[in-house]
Amino acid sequence: MSVRCPVCKSFDVQKDERWRNTGTAAGAVGGAATGYAGFSAGAAAGAAIGSVIPVLGTAIGALTGGILGALTGGASGAVTGHELGSAMDRRHNKRLYRCKKCGKLFAY
Repeated sequence: MSVRCPVCKSFDVQKDERWRNTGTAAGAVGGAATGYAGFSAGAAAGAAIGSVIPVLGTAIGALTGGILGALTGGASGAVTGHELGSAMDRRHNKRLYRCKKCGKLFAY
């Protein structure tokens, strides 16, 4: 059976996944912030690897290590937030839909 909007009678509806979307965004921001906070550890590791070339290698290695720390932290945070948000959607919004045509949020 297809879900139909009660206002405009459109079949162009989708499940409302607000918790999943919010969890993904919050997890990405939190993970990136945590990864960036670990900038010094990543920078130290990058500098050690880049120290083969005295000055330029150390600077580039430190910058690369810090950036990679923030990127991997953001990615892992987004995955964790996505999973937690999906669990919240399954628990609380089992039958909540949003019409793509008129924007109406309704339970079915």
